[in-house]
Amino acid sequence: MTITVINQMGPAVAEAVRALDGVETIDFEPGDPPDGLHADVFFGGYAGWEAPLRWIEAGGVRWVQLSGTGVDSVPPALYDGGRTVTCARGASAVPISEWVMAAVLAWAKRFPDIFLHEPPKHWNFPAPAFEPVAGRTLAILGMGGIGAAVAERALPFGASR
Repeated sequence: MTITVINQMGPAVAEAVRALDGVETIDFEPGDPPDGLHADVFFGGYAGWEAPLRWIEAGGVRWVQLSGTGVDSVPPALYDGGRTVTCARGASAVPISEWVMAAVLAWAKRFPDIFLHEPPKHWNFPAPAFEPVAGRTLAILGMGGIGAAVAERALPFGASR
């Protein structure tokens, strides 16, 4: 059995998908779908829905995998006929949470203010003193995939629960 994917995500994703056994891709192009289009999955959904909906309907797509998180901008027509729509919730949680922790540490340790122009008189007593992360409260609004990943990374730094 071969699964056919309409790919809106560009050449790198197409190459990765093609490397899977039993999967072939069709590159999405803005405009009208090709004649005789048949596909099982549409992967994308980041640049408007007018052309992708035409491709999805023409190809008889039964599953739409969104490249982003959330479905609030998805048009109701995408669900017509019982089509399954899934999103990439959690896919970016690790890299975003790592960036958040880098930003927390950059603030607490005053980067780039402390980049050296000359050696300090006392290396172990910066003036003003650095802010600690340990024992501090980190406010996380929303405990979805990203918020949970930030909390998981903040705890080893001693942020309070």
